[in-house]
Amino acid sequence: MPDLTDMQLSLLAHEDVAGVALYPMPMGFRLEGAVDTDALAAAFGHVVSRHAALSATYDFADGTACPVPPERLPTLADRTGAGARAEFSRVWHDGFDLEREVPVRGAFAQSGGAVDLALGIHHVAGDTWSWDLVLRDLGRAYNTMIGGKPLPAGRPPSPFEVEPTAPAVRADVEWWRETLAGSARTPTDGGASRAYRYEVELDARHTVAVRGTAAAAGVSLAAVLAAAVSRLAEPEASTSTVGLATALRDTPLRRQVVGPLLTILPVVTRWRPSMGAHDVVRHHAEAIGRSLEHREVPYSEIIRAAPGTGFPFEHVVNVVGDPLRLTLRGARATEIPVFPRWAVWPVLWDFSVPAVGNIRGTLTTSEAYRGAVAQDLAKALPAALLDFARAS
Repeated sequence: MPDLTDMQLSLLAHEDVAGVALYPMPMGFRLEGAVDTDALAAAFGHVVSRHAALSATYDFADGTACPVPPERLPTLADRTGAGARAEFSRVWHDGFDLEREVPVRGAFAQSGGAVDLALGIHHVAGDTWSWDLVLRDLGRAYNTMIGGKPLPAGRPPSPFEVEPTAPAVRADVEWWRETLAGSARTPTDGGASRAYRYEVELDARHTVAVRGTAAAAGVSLAAVLAAAVSRLAEPEASTSTVGLATALRDTPLRRQVVGPLLTILPVVTRWRPSMGAHDVVRHHAEAIGRSLEHREVPYSEIIRAAPGTGFPFEHVVNVVGDPLRLTLRGARATEIPVFPRWAVWPVLWDFSVPAVGNIRGTLTTSEAYRGAVAQDLAKALPAALLDFARAS
């Protein structure tokens, strides 16, 4: 049985301490057109069976994963009828008994000439990148079956084999301890409350502003967005610590893996109020670069390096590319917006930065930030991005 990675153990420990379902990752689609539900169910089973992270149970006490034989893997359940809504809620939001069930679920229901599809993965077996791989695999398998061809054999790499396992270098741990000194935060509810979602209204003006600021300053789009969030997080201070989601997918092998190959890196920035917009953005880009240089340190070691007992940040920034898509022959798939019921971080900023089109943003907050505070944050970010651009 393979050993769990440090990130997987950290996720399981967090959920165990909280005592609630912190890490279900929901996804939903409405499928319109000619949909072969038998082929869809078979394609779902094929995808689950070929990925090691999805076809195993997880023993937190022993720190191991146990492969599950094909006959014990879940099927894509047909919930057409009055019970569909309740079943979809279970797929999306219920906790997983990971010692007895694999970390993936699925159900569909036919309604009004369309098919609604609900999918759920536990974070211990995936991340946003993983969702993209799963949906691509699902579409390929379905289209292959519709075309009357056999499904491809073989399995992609396992996250248990490619996740970095080298012990943390003492110098790197000391760097994190020195960098995070004085930056501890104690989330008011530890993330164990309902989540609330607010749209961040980013239109063409804001997208142009972000891209223009990044180009003028010679930094990434993520650096501009992280800088704006940092200024909002600590408006009266010249120091902030923001968590930045970064995936350890820097090799062709790792980019094929379904699994949580990521770390939430604390990015500590200290700037002078007199700095211009370019300097502030560059300063954040440099801070991100320094954190990335030390990202091979296990996540648990980074958190332990922070003073106190809380996380070193309240705001987390997650920047992804094109929106997730499911491509099925003869059908149009439209994403059903779903977000987790339980807040993992007090303040989570998600940005989708497509190759073409406007940046999309959402702000998900815990109970402590519900209401006017969260709405003010969501409304303030677009103006902050325009201020950066005007000052560039």
